[in-house]
Amino acid sequence: MLDDGTNPRKRKRMSSPMEREGAPATSASFKKHEALYLEDGNVIMCAVNATGEGIAFRVHRSILASVSPVFADMFTLPLPSENESHEGLPVVRMPDQADDLEMLLMILYHKTALPSDHLDPRMPHAVRPILVIACKYEMENIREQIVSIVKKAWPSSLQCWDRMEAEIKAMNRQWHQQHDCARDYSCRDPLDAHLPGPVAAISLARDCDIPEILPAAFYHLSRLSMELGPDGSEHDERIQRAYFFHGERTAKWKSLAGEDYYRLFVGRKKLREAVAKEIEAWPKDYHENRIAEEDLFEDCSEAGIHEFVSRIKGSIRTNQDTLSVLLQFIEEADTTTLFCCDCAWGFIEDINELRARVWEHLPEYFDL
Repeated sequence: MLDDGTNPRKRKRMSSPMEREGAPATSASFKKHEALYLEDGNVIMCAVNATGEGIAFRVHRSILASVSPVFADMFTLPLPSENESHEGLPVVRMPDQADDLEMLLMILYHKTALPSDHLDPRMPHAVRPILVIACKYEMENIREQIVSIVKKAWPSSLQCWDRMEAEIKAMNRQWHQQHDCARDYSCRDPLDAHLPGPVAAISLARDCDIPEILPAAFYHLSRLSMELGPDGSEHDERIQRAYFFHGERTAKWKSLAGEDYYRLFVGRKKLREAVAKEIEAWPKDYHENRIAEEDLFEDCSEAGIHEFVSRIKGSIRTNQDTLSVLLQFIEEADTTTLFCCDCAWGFIEDINELRARVWEHLPEYFDL
């Protein structure tokens, strides 16, 4: 029997064909799958679907064994004399849902493709059953393909995160144009409803052993308001639509586990405190290594630098999206007239380094 414990990737060597409690008594009571009961198949796999109907799949042991060491082990074991057979072939009672087994086999036999749109909100739910069963039977190639798609939506590098954020902003502008949202500055069908949510990603990461996506998912969740969305506290649809027009995102807060709420609130506080501490350590100016004449820096004033830093601090206090705030100030430092070029370059370097450190320490902030 396969170990169905908490670790989906933990392996236990097969010692007998798999059985399912409550399965129909004989293989003849199973309905043949229309597309996956193959005439030249040499093993029959039976499973029960969500409605209790038994489904039989006649497939090839060689194909299953080539992608799964678990199946390879099972098929090398001698079958007991009393083992169930049908049409002269061995029958294996599978403990998995027939619908999940169908999805996996459809992919193995190239009758359907893996989901490929990383920004499709249905993606986590679509890949979950395939990923669970791929982990269970150690189908590493399929697992790696799915994980690579999931990681595009929840990247592990700041560079990929910035690229995805820019992509979503561009999508939001195009979305408003297509849906004529600018007419009343509200959005009745927000783009957010068509993007993957962080709570589903966190659940998928926990259940399917994908810890790499947790930092990005928790950071995204930390910048969201609990007032918006179907689980939000704001019930005035007009107010919600106005926020959606400006690109606000939502989360399914009711589905988040209690321990993850704790991680979220503590992590959000740690992140803001760490950023504030680093900003306080910035120099008052960046003139130490200047080599130009003094008069080239006459436009650089202490008041201008103070104003710039104060606005960064204020924005971070009022906006939970720290990475986005800092990126905006990088762009501003590049064009401002509040201080000299040396200070502008110094600020840009320090803000870039701060953003990189924030990203690097996300697992620490959110206790991941």
